Amino acid sequence: MRIPNLLISLISLSPILTRAVAAAVSDRSANELFQLTPDTFKSSIASGHWVIEHFSPSCPHCRQFAPTWEKLVGEAKTEFPDVRLAQVNCALYGDLCNENGVTGYPTITLYHSGHVVKEFDGNRELSNLKSFLHEHISPPSSSSPIEADLEHSEEKIDGAETESNFESPHSHPMAALNPHGKVLSLTSSTFQTTLSQGPMFIKFFAPWCGHCRRLAPTWSKLAKATQNGRVTIAEVNCEEERALCRQYKVDGYPTLMFLRKEGKDETKTDYKSGRKLEQLVSFVEKASAPPLQPLGSVDELSVKITENKVVYILLLRKRPSQALLDAFSESASSLLGQPSIFYSTSHSLFEEYAIPSASSWALVALKDHNIHSASSVFLSTTLKDDPSFKATLSSIRDPNSQVSVWLRTHRLPTTVELTQDSFQMVMNAPEEPLVVIAGVNGRLKARVEERMGDLAAKWRVRTGGSGRAKFSFGGRGIWGLRGDGERVKKEMDEREVVFTWMDAEKWKDWLSSMYGMKVVDEMLVDLDDVPVVIVDHKGLIYWDQDSQGERLRLSKSLFDVVQDVAEGKLAHKNSENMIERLARFLNGGLIFSTGFVAKHPIKFTFYIVLLLFVVIWLVQRYVGAVAQNEYRRVSQRLD
Repeated sequence: MRIPNLLISLISLSPILTRAVAAAVSDRSANELFQLTPDTFKSSIASGHWVIEHFSPSCPHCRQFAPTWEKLVGEAKTEFPDVRLAQVNCALYGDLCNENGVTGYPTITLYHSGHVVKEFDGNRELSNLKSFLHEHISPPSSSSPIEADLEHSEEKIDGAETESNFESPHSHPMAALNPHGKVLSLTSSTFQTTLSQGPMFIKFFAPWCGHCRRLAPTWSKLAKATQNGRVTIAEVNCEEERALCRQYKVDGYPTLMFLRKEGKDETKTDYKSGRKLEQLVSFVEKASAPPLQPLGSVDELSVKITENKVVYILLLRKRPSQALLDAFSESASSLLGQPSIFYSTSHSLFEEYAIPSASSWALVALKDHNIHSASSVFLSTTLKDDPSFKATLSSIRDPNSQVSVWLRTHRLPTTVELTQDSFQMVMNAPEEPLVVIAGVNGRLKARVEERMGDLAAKWRVRTGGSGRAKFSFGGRGIWGLRGDGERVKKEMDEREVVFTWMDAEKWKDWLSSMYGMKVVDEMLVDLDDVPVVIVDHKGLIYWDQDSQGERLRLSKSLFDVVQDVAEGKLAHKNSENMIERLARFLNGGLIFSTGFVAKHPIKFTFYIVLLLFVVIWLVQRYVGAVAQNEYRRVSQRLD
């Protein structure tokens, strides 16, 4: 009897269920996100008001913003019935985003009759977005969209000229690369031609390599995700192109490399981070984005500091020449978007970081989400203080200039967890930092992270904001500012100190073999139990004791140990045994010799000939001396 009753109940409820399902489908259809393509973009926005979100599926900020955007789409139907909302997927339509001047994600822009009215630059909260629409849509403006653009171009930020008054570097649309969304196979005959068209992200592989075969599907998806973008996704078969792979010093498979060519200069960067699709897409987007990006307001800077551990700001006293912006852009291109560099003419930022009035521009490094204290500042007057170094555009572009060196040596965060993705960035950084490593378990991870952040902040205070240890050996210096605004001579032999932690369970074998760190989970009860080492990974040496022979702890006593290390007062330990060190020494000598022969064949030939003459001369002298002694001995016997 229960079954018939149940059927009757379901039948009686069916109209209600049908209406509920229909309403749910209707609501979902009503809030369905509308996307534009290069074929539909201009024709769609040609009439009426449009709010466009330029986004990338791999962008974490876009994913966080997605629920807010969906709410805005739904509520705008009643609050802003004359406004259409749509999206542009920049991972698929990179050329369209280039044409629209998009330099970061998500970018939200208001259009009217095909013209830009305003780009939203506030906090991406629903109330702020609605206020933005109310401000720029109602009451209706009597001026035309073009007149509105002219009005916005006269806006001031704290009395300074805004970036809208001058053209951003490399703002001209670049021809889209990777038009078919497929991996391009390169040979020696096509390599340079393809590179001359724009940046390339290349996979050097061998057909027999198992890791290469596993990466192949992801590499194909990467090409699809970056179709019509700013980068060519390519591959080189090193079994067929051995000479080409030797030229680029490929010594393992797969080797991932980002290549860029500016005029005759070619720059290459080995990619050694994670190989998941979203990580590869994120790298390509950052590496191919404009090296300099405009900063709309001081509030936007707060957002950038919250989102990134390291941020560079180029502060400009007044409207600069386009040539100066392009020079800085070229100098910053080697960073590949890590960290991002924003430029601004805000007077309040000049005051915030105590930039002297004599300096027409300044580079500011901000770290650890701290907007108020600069870890380092590079002044335009720095170049003029050095009589042998003229402040010319060519010097700024020079990869070995003081500007370029500063950009490279301050880009590491002060605190970071060492993982498979971040290891290469920190441990093999060109800046050769000193790295403090703590081995942690799951129970203490949060507390260790908090303690490391506290130690890093105190270390910055101790070092005047720089976070760098000064080594005792000599070095040439440059003028700059400490965090407190004091103008001092900054030595090139200073090295960054990075405070890190590692999962001791996951990396226990590596920690044990490299640093003798024995981590027993049951013994890690409190912060004092956490093992700590200070590492110079470039030299494969480390320190695990202080000057009294006590093991290192997560306390301010680490600062004295770091200083003793920098001054050469503590004996180091080696991560390699005697045989491994000898093998590395011989291998280094062989690599040096090979490189010297390749770069200086004439000198090498001269030295070889000279060596042969010396050997022959020594042999002749030895043979002659032996023959003369033998003659004397025989002569004496005959007498």
